[in-house]
Amino acid sequence: MTVLHRSAGDNDGAYPNGGLAMDRTGVLYGTTSGGGKDGLGTVFKLTPTDHGWEESVIQTFRQLDGSNCFGGCLPMAGLTFGTGGTLYGTTGGGGKFGGGVGFSLTPSVSGEWSEQVLYHFKREVGDGQVPNSRLVVGESGALYGTTKSGGDKPDMNGFGTVFKLVPTPTGWREVVLHCFTGSADGGRPTGTLIRDASGNVFGTTEGGARSGVQRRYSIQDRCRGHVRKLIRGRLLGPSQTRER
Repeated sequence: MTVLHRSAGDNDGAYPNGGLAMDRTGVLYGTTSGGGKDGLGTVFKLTPTDHGWEESVIQTFRQLDGSNCFGGCLPMAGLTFGTGGTLYGTTGGGGKFGGGVGFSLTPSVSGEWSEQVLYHFKREVGDGQVPNSRLVVGESGALYGTTKSGGDKPDMNGFGTVFKLVPTPTGWREVVLHCFTGSADGGRPTGTLIRDASGNVFGTTEGGARSGVQRRYSIQDRCRGHVRKLIRGRLLGPSQTRER
């Protein structure tokens, strides 16, 4: 094992989580859930050089209005590359409603990065809260992910959701694909989703259905009246996924 970088905390970021993403030149990108100027997390990159790895903070999540971080804070998952070198990610807190955000970071010719908030997760029935998974890019640039709570019940009383963010000419809109109930379908999704060539989405939950039970299933979503076939495969337990 080789240590690439030791976080110094403070402005440097602290508590990296969610894994790393690599671009075509071998530069690594990741998030920290702490550190930064306000202690609310950062996005960083690690660049290989002749003398080791050089770290640069490309985004610091800030508490701009004294009470809420409108641009998001406390990222809980790693990043995903889209087209043109754009990075996509989520934060577990902050945003307009305090339920977290989906965001993008786009590089400029000069090397500066600009953040765009794609969606503010609402703290209300029918929407998720605390997005906690790396986003997966689907057809037409749609982004798929999960939230730890929210859904059929508001705030932390809900068992989480699977969602997608869809780009439109006027911005991004959210579609909730499934609200977990905490019973037979599981609850508190964890880990990163997998999407197959047919558009099926596979994932795991850490609660709800009895761990280790194998069964083939499909979920029809009834969150806010939506009915969508979401998953078809085998439920293997909290830490495994398998395509059909």
